[in-house]
Amino acid sequence: MRSKLALAAVLLTGAALADIPPPPPDDPLGPDCQPFLGVWTPSGPDVSRGWTGWRVVAIGSEKASVIKYVNLQDVNMQVEGDDARLTCEATADGLTVLTFALSHDKFILPARLTSETTFTTEKTSSYTQPGPPPEDWKPETITTTWTRIAR
Repeated sequence: MRSKLALAAVLLTGAALADIPPPPPDDPLGPDCQPFLGVWTPSGPDVSRGWTGWRVVAIGSEKASVIKYVNLQDVNMQVEGDDARLTCEATADGLTVLTFALSHDKFILPARLTSETTFTTEKTSSYTQPGPPPEDWKPETITTTWTRIAR
């Protein structure tokens, strides 16, 4: 009889523990970050003199990870991968400023959600040819669409 009671107690305790959700994260991301949870890739590379680069951004409930790939002379290589502390701040004009603080670097994405699976960022182009830019060269605004490839 005691063994049956002990078995029943163990089974009930196991069933009760199975219904307990995991503890909340130690440092959860704020509500402005919630729409950006997932793995994101840009529609185009970062272009500079002599190289192009791609970033893949994975945003979880507590932190983000950033992997950057660079193409140098048609050879793709992983240059860096790092966890980042992420802060998000919604602005009055509909942008959310995502600030990724890596262990050795920091970058900012002023993002505008366009759907549940895409957001856009804008930046000013850089002169990418050798030497100084011609006098008539003017920077352009480059819009990049980021697509969620995993949730």
